[in-house]
Amino acid sequence: GDVKVARQMGPEVKFGVTDPISLGMPTEAELALDEQLHEEMKSDAPLETEEKMRFRAEVLIELKRICQQWVQEECISQGDEDLAQRAGAKIFTFGSYRLGLISPGSDIDVLCVAPKNITRESFFQALVPKLQEHPEVTDVTPVPDAYTPIIKMKLSSVEIDLLFARLSSMTEIPEDLESLNDDNLLKNLDDKTVRSLNGCRVADHILSLVPNASRFRDTLRFIKLWAKNRG
Repeated sequence: GDVKVARQMGPEVKFGVTDPISLGMPTEAELALDEQLHEEMKSDAPLETEEKMRFRAEVLIELKRICQQWVQEECISQGDEDLAQRAGAKIFTFGSYRLGLISPGSDIDVLCVAPKNITRESFFQALVPKLQEHPEVTDVTPVPDAYTPIIKMKLSSVEIDLLFARLSSMTEIPEDLESLNDDNLLKNLDDKTVRSLNGCRVADHILSLVPNASRFRDTLRFIKLWAKNRG
């Protein structure tokens, strides 16, 4: 009969609260199936090309510039020209873009973070017209009454869902603010702002908990493809 090859065992590890289903290392046959699956995903669920990813990064830089200019103009209209130079605004991505699963034509989920003197009313009343005047912006659709208020639009033909969060603990948004994971940022915020921040916080939290980010992305990509094909 067939000789059974003993499966090699990996090191003892435990992530989260449950024990691993198996510590067995993959067999040659399983690795071959893994390679086959990757090849099928390349045709059935392609990722964005490097060139298009660079283009998307440039689109985000332009969006950040627009948001910063809007905050600056709001500060000036409030009579504080000194703050206008320092207030700043930052954008953070979340969703599939932040998790590294960008397929051709997919949208980008973006959060605009502004200091405490900038209101959500201004986000819809002042930023929306500013976006509508921009030569590269089309299909601007503000939805201020949504569960999580949002501006949908296209910038240079890239679909963007833009959320807003005003950080009540900050008079200015520093350029080196790299993360929104500090729970102190949630103090004195209304529910809509907390929900707007959640997307970024959850995406970062997922990536920090996953021991192997590229394996996680492959798995997520496969599940998304499976779900899409199941209708």
